[in-house]
Amino acid sequence: MARGNILERKKLDTDEAVKVVVELLGKEGPMTTIQIEERIMKRGEECPDTVVLFLSKLRLKRVIKGEVSEKHKGWLWWVGEQ
Repeated sequence: MARGNILERKKLDTDEAVKVVVELLGKEGPMTTIQIEERIMKRGEECPDTVVLFLSKLRLKRVIKGEVSEKHKGWLWWVGEQ
């Protein structure tokens, strides 16, 4: 997928991105925004919005849970109970 020095990423549609995020959090447990973004980028994909905006929308829809973590110096996201 590389063209010159530019890596082209597949922009996921909303349903695909929800599935990817929920699967990541389900398999790996709580993750920071940066960790989620890195995992998605390693797959050669990107969210429909910026990662933090997309995750915030999922939190508002109660698909995932999240809170600001002083320990992690940013948002921490998870599915299920923590």
